[in-house]
Amino acid sequence: MSPEIFLKRPVVEGNRWRLDCILKRKAQQGVRIFIMLYKEVELALGINSEYSKRTLMHLHPNIKVMRHPDHVSSSVYLWAHHEKLIIIDQSVAFVGGIDLAYGRWDDNEHRLTDVGSVKRVLGGPSLVSLTAETTGSMESLCLKDKNESNKNLPVLKTVDDADSKLKGIGKPRKFSKFSIYRQLHRHHLRNTDSISSIDSASNTGSIQSLQTGVGELHGETRFWHGKDYCNFVFKDWVQLDKPFADFIDRHSTPRMPWHDIASVVHGKAARDVARHFIQRWNFTKIMKPKYRSLSYPFLLPKSQTTAHELKHQVPGSVHANVQLLRSAADWSAGIKYHEESIHAAYVYVIENSKHYIYIENQFFISCADDKVVFNKVGDAIAQRILKAHR
Repeated sequence: MSPEIFLKRPVVEGNRWRLDCILKRKAQQGVRIFIMLYKEVELALGINSEYSKRTLMHLHPNIKVMRHPDHVSSSVYLWAHHEKLIIIDQSVAFVGGIDLAYGRWDDNEHRLTDVGSVKRVLGGPSLVSLTAETTGSMESLCLKDKNESNKNLPVLKTVDDADSKLKGIGKPRKFSKFSIYRQLHRHHLRNTDSISSIDSASNTGSIQSLQTGVGELHGETRFWHGKDYCNFVFKDWVQLDKPFADFIDRHSTPRMPWHDIASVVHGKAARDVARHFIQRWNFTKIMKPKYRSLSYPFLLPKSQTTAHELKHQVPGSVHANVQLLRSAADWSAGIKYHEESIHAAYVYVIENSKHYIYIENQFFISCADDKVVFNKVGDAIAQRILKAHR
């Protein structure tokens, strides 16, 4: 989890939609926020969850963060629950595979480059001067030199054309001041607080930088700032405590596009997701001495009888019969007998398949050569193939 990621791109409202700022804003409004992070083996995985915990805990007393598991005391080194959940009021739950971390935000364009430098075009006459009203709305912009001929303006090139993607990775973008607003308008972005003023008298032509809690952001047209511009094949993250400092050269290294899956459930299904989180939270509080203080409360699940009372509903949702499945054991949830409802469901649907099986799983485990692996998914696939052949 990366506290400094932006949930809306490009950044045109300052830090309003930065994750840590959103959490702090809600905590100040009285919302209690509980976060569980995977505690990594630092030599094997450099995600620096300690930095994320420390950063989030310093935001507001209403934000509580735990890390789990303790590898030495629990003897858990080689596995963890690979779950990404967001539960709101125990009534809405997002369940999926996407992390709130660097490199995950993307759209259908899957851009390979994001140089994002805002530079003044050198040479030629001075560009059209723009002023913005205090509301910051696009409609309030007015042209001062609207009588100036457009034919003398330098030719501007956009960076999203095919040639620049293939050939111009190392070339800086050149934008006039007006083209910045034109690009924002093209993306249907009305509020332009992050580019709230342009100093037309300045010879540098620079745009006012975004002020953040850990430094300044330059080049507001970027979609991926600092560590968010990444390529896992080329290089893993370093210095995660410096979120807005680049760690790869975006002029020569393309970013790694991202595509992920997530779902949202409401009502009783969301209650079940909440109960799963509460069970793991309370178990972690009991097992780790540092969390036994009153500052880390026990959580209580809400009643199922009120699950149908939905105060919030994600647009586009449809009615469906769903069931929550999971895996849980003594080391993760404190239950005596391990639960493998998700494993049993995989095996069942494979054995009862009629025409086609499609599996997309980054952590698929099966057995071969008589080795002892208790995951029966591979066996179920083999048996279903033999059944179809007969």
